Amino acid sequence: MRNLFKINIPVLLLSLVILSISTSAKPESSNASLEEIDLGISVTLKEWYENQSGLTGDDEVFGAYVTLPIENELYIGLASARPAENSGDGAYFAKFDGTQISGIGHFDEQGIHEMIWDGEVIHVAGTDPHDVITGGNNWDTGNHYHYSLDNHTLTKYRDPVNGLVYAFHSWGLWKDGNILYAAVSSHDGSYPSDCISGVTCKGQIFSSNDNGITWEF
Repeated sequence: MRNLFKINIPVLLLSLVILSISTSAKPESSNASLEEIDLGISVTLKEWYENQSGLTGDDEVFGAYVTLPIENELYIGLASARPAENSGDGAYFAKFDGTQISGIGHFDEQGIHEMIWDGEVIHVAGTDPHDVITGGNNWDTGNHYHYSLDNHTLTKYRDPVNGLVYAFHSWGLWKDGNILYAAVSSHDGSYPSDCISGVTCKGQIFSSNDNGITWEF
């Protein structure tokens, strides 16, 4: 008689393992609480931001939009603009050493939303290039920033030929080996007052092999 039932042993074992995990896993809860950090200042964070940067913090949307812990310090991106929002008059970089917050410098952006540490420098994505002189957008090229922990310098890289050409929002950064990648929104050179997705505006991945000084896609 032919055996009508064939058993796939590896699949059976995998199914039993999955069943065991699903039946034994139980949700856990904790009573952890959040505590506001004492930044070591006598004014509000928005007031400190305004005093340090000379910028105006919006009462509704001002805040720390991105933080990055490195060793015993917390690096903070402060701004008054949400992603892809035409508001805010700049962004500011600060750090907290566990005792007191201190200022580092300005970003020529309407906001700040992404930064990563590669073991040598902090890379900061240009969220929305901002012309600090005219107060308008500066969308012919995207910005990229380095902060060196060794010499405490903040440097902006902007190359209209070999840089983030026509990138008006940088959303994400990641690094694989010696290659740095940036996920951006870009336009076709018509400056997107009215974006047509996939036609005048699109998403792109740029790469850099010199730490964000120059880019290609």
